[in-house]
Amino acid sequence: MKAKTWKRSIALLSALAICFALVSCGKADKPAQTGTSGEGKLFTEPTEISIFIASHRSWPYNADWKIWKYFQEATGATFNLVVVPDTETSTKITLMMADKSSMTDLLHLWGDKRHVDRYASSGAFIALNENEDKLPNYTAFWNTFPEEERREIMSMRMANDGNVYCAPVYGTHTVFNRRGWMYRKDIFDKHGLKVPETYEELYQTAKKLKELYPESYPICIRNGLDQLKLTGPSWKKYFVHEPYFDFDANTWQIGATEPIMLDIINYYKKLQQEKLVPPDYLTIATKQWEELMSTDRGFITIDYLVRIDFFNIPMRQQNPEYTLALMPPPKPDVPNAQQMMRRTAPDFSGYTVLNTGKQKNIDNALKLLDWMYTDKGSDLLSWGKAGETYEVVDGKRKFILKDGESPSLAYGIASYGTYQRIALEAYEATYTEEQVAACREVEQYLPLKLNPLEWVPFSEEDDARQNEILPELQAYINEGLSKFLLGQTSLSEYDSFIKNVKEMGGDEMLEILERSYNNVLKAMEQ
Repeated sequence: MKAKTWKRSIALLSALAICFALVSCGKADKPAQTGTSGEGKLFTEPTEISIFIASHRSWPYNADWKIWKYFQEATGATFNLVVVPDTETSTKITLMMADKSSMTDLLHLWGDKRHVDRYASSGAFIALNENEDKLPNYTAFWNTFPEEERREIMSMRMANDGNVYCAPVYGTHTVFNRRGWMYRKDIFDKHGLKVPETYEELYQTAKKLKELYPESYPICIRNGLDQLKLTGPSWKKYFVHEPYFDFDANTWQIGATEPIMLDIINYYKKLQQEKLVPPDYLTIATKQWEELMSTDRGFITIDYLVRIDFFNIPMRQQNPEYTLALMPPPKPDVPNAQQMMRRTAPDFSGYTVLNTGKQKNIDNALKLLDWMYTDKGSDLLSWGKAGETYEVVDGKRKFILKDGESPSLAYGIASYGTYQRIALEAYEATYTEEQVAACREVEQYLPLKLNPLEWVPFSEEDDARQNEILPELQAYINEGLSKFLLGQTSLSEYDSFIKNVKEMGGDEMLEILERSYNNVLKAMEQ
């Protein structure tokens, strides 16, 4: 592709970046109706509710967003919003926790549940499981799920005292954070190439593509270790190079210290030595990766599946045949290999009710949160209003959007603080059918369980200790593996590397994780 064409393509890709900005774990089917409609205004007397929300850099909060107007009109409440840039929320929450008088009634958390875990023991939040009588719609909704699935969802929200403080979201799970293998289907079709089913076939296919396109890096990966972590379960179920829980062996492990890690290193070293991956694939900038994938210089990748729309929509303006599609994960040539990817973290965003010490405020906050799980509340916050934010076309709802717009940018729909139970169809409606089909299909290649390292709560003492150990341990593991992968350190030093991982806190970290995870299991049994 010529330089000018490439620049136009990258400009289009960048313009779509906001539209496809990543907005969890769970079933794709719509749950049964709860039988609660939420008809009539929630508050019949003047009611003000203060809400802390983050403002995302890709869809910054806009006071003119219609969804907040609809939200207030439908409930009869007046919202006093405390809006904080997402880069500053941790600092602001810490300050608010230190000064109870500055607490809002509701706090919308996103991305990481550690804020709840960190402050739960101080009594900063109201336990939802202890207030089910005030949350009839919330309770009824989650009771529509099979018991095992509901327990799994709630366990991932549990704090170290066994309570649930942050309400789980529903409806983002088929697209949010979905990742997988993808390939240029049009290039494969053009040259009659078979989709590789094993890692040996992947290697041979990459060599063939390198012959056809000498300037290419056929397996085009960015953020190397983070993406390679996604492939761990294909080598060994649940495996990642960091600490993880092996549900089959019922034990905690550090993948970097296991023999299978050497097989992975040797495989990717071979790809790197033969220039089948970019020389800087462990650190390559996203823009450079996008250039390779959009100019017939990269054909197979591992990344967020929303990249399917991200590339296909603009690239087809120059090349109608361009097709980035989901590729089933190949199987390594090792015992017990399987077609599997790591299950990535679900959507941990959601509302918590703060313990302001003002019972009326607490009751109002619980009441508002509960309304968001009603059929009426869910429908309104998912779609907005007919004729204003969506229309019905051929019997299906469709958002009313200008080119380049998303419901989040245009109306605030699915932005921070505006959803708890979002309609699956509404969330998926912002993507193409091609995109949604891929995100749903990848589910069959994901293990049922998420690595508890992503969510396990720690006691105050263990939290302080793991904060000392884990960041340094992960940094050492990542740096060490990177040097082995790039051939900067001889594999003869691998035994010494393993010894250092254990001695610098690896063994102690496993003890902390085992103790903390067992506490969750005990709490679930009660």
